[in-house]
Amino acid sequence: MPANAQWEAMAECNKSASDVNAQLPMQLDAATTWTNVICTPGGEGVIARYSYILHFPTANLYPRYIKDTVFTGMVNTWCTDPAQRAMLDHMDVETVYFRPDGSFITSLRITPDMC
Repeated sequence: MPANAQWEAMAECNKSASDVNAQLPMQLDAATTWTNVICTPGGEGVIARYSYILHFPTANLYPRYIKDTVFTGMVNTWCTDPAQRAMLDHMDVETVYFRPDGSFITSLRITPDMC
């Protein structure tokens, strides 16, 4: 991605993140709180990074469990929803998961070539 295109993508991502962050944190379901969105440069593009706190039983708060239970549906949603796919065509998406105490669990990245 040319430098000016990356700058434009970053500016667009930051604007969207700011709009979303004004509404966060948001309890999505009994086990998931969406805490923030940030945009970072990544290689030649932009990464939109979505952070969540998971309130699962401790036994389920392991990277493999998160990937096995979340990742396939997440890729399907980002690749098939027209609005989300349009975003994914311009940036990678990374979801980052934390325990309630703030400790990192895992992160999952979706790229356009996964669709």
